[in-house]
Amino acid sequence: MGRKAIWVLALAALAATSLQGCYLLLEKPLTKKRHFKPFESKEYMAPCKYLQVEDVNLAYVEAGQGPTVILIHGGFIPMNKVSSLSRTTFYDLVADSVGIIGYLIPERAQTYAHLGAVATIDTWQYNFDVLAKHFHVIAIDLPGFGNSGKPNIQYKVEDFTRYLTAFMDQKKIDRASLAGLDIGGIIALDFVLTHPERVDKLVLINSEGTHDPLYNLLLTRLPLLNQYVVVPVFRLWQDDKAARINIWMPLYKHLLAKQAIRNVLNEKSQGLHNNYIASDKGTSKEFMDKVINYKMKYVKSREFTKEVHAWHRTLVNIKRRDERIKIVQGTKTIQAPTLIVWGSENPRPKIKKDSGEAAFLDNAIPNSSLSVFSRSGRFPMVEEPEAFNREMIQFLGQPESPPVPKKEAVQAQSKKETKKEHKKEHKKESKKEKKSEGK
Repeated sequence: MGRKAIWVLALAALAATSLQGCYLLLEKPLTKKRHFKPFESKEYMAPCKYLQVEDVNLAYVEAGQGPTVILIHGGFIPMNKVSSLSRTTFYDLVADSVGIIGYLIPERAQTYAHLGAVATIDTWQYNFDVLAKHFHVIAIDLPGFGNSGKPNIQYKVEDFTRYLTAFMDQKKIDRASLAGLDIGGIIALDFVLTHPERVDKLVLINSEGTHDPLYNLLLTRLPLLNQYVVVPVFRLWQDDKAARINIWMPLYKHLLAKQAIRNVLNEKSQGLHNNYIASDKGTSKEFMDKVINYKMKYVKSREFTKEVHAWHRTLVNIKRRDERIKIVQGTKTIQAPTLIVWGSENPRPKIKKDSGEAAFLDNAIPNSSLSVFSRSGRFPMVEEPEAFNREMIQFLGQPESPPVPKKEAVQAQSKKETKKEHKKEHKKESKKEKKSEGK
């Protein structure tokens, strides 16, 4: 590659990076003048309580008696850019073009993802009361989401773990079982690796962020590139995207909002996200209708603009090298009984027989079992609530059993035993040969 080509690429990268920061500069003055409606706390399936945890007023609901179970929502809908481009090529190409005119328009898939994200206690509305008949159940809104306070922090996974630890301390909860959806599952994994003595059991539901061979290779082989180039650029890119969404939301809430929410969660005709909810009937339809009604009000508040930034910063920080390595390498050390729940229709990450995140977690965690819900996508607790509740009650209610060896461990152990037997036989034969030679 010639010097001219290198200079052209360098200038293009500089221009793109400079452009990426434009919305960050514009966001505050533009949103400051906007007329926001007062934020109305969302009503949940039980009266919402609040606890001041460090600098955050943490929202939660609580009911029942017995062993404590803490439910950690997720609701982070990843953008399916390839599907979006294939169906709205002109729209997304213009949005991605380097020119200023094109840069003004956020990609449709990204905008839809924000409107469809369900990152609140409501995730558990079909499970909370049933579980509370058997356990002491607490469902929390994570810092930055729902009714909880939205601090100006980086939203690292260890931040969520710190807040959860402080919450349990103030509630005088020594040990609890944790159940987490997608990134909520990653937070549960980080918590059990940080405080193994405080976790009874784990339930990981469509928990992504552990098994990404290409990204894990980048972390291990090119750590400096990841630390000083990939993560900073990704952080700038995500912060700028959040600013773009917030600036243009007044237009989107009139043109796209209702359709966007339903398209993200369930609508194959659009193909943007390949159905995070597999059906549009029963509890699934009721759930989506509630999300639409809530989001149409929520996007008009200043709290939504803060949540958008929390959403993007969380996505950045699950890609940090130290956090990814801690979780990927630490899963094999987890001793807590673990139930891995996956929806067979969940498009990202898709369930695979011998590979993918579900298989990785099931093989890595010593005392784990995998339960696949055949009629569910991202939200089996919503799509198949009765079956999900039965599975949870059975798993959380059964007494703890010693870790069951995985296939690989059993095979390794049998290989060791076979080698030992071969060595013993070899020694016996050599002794016999020596004796015969001596005679």
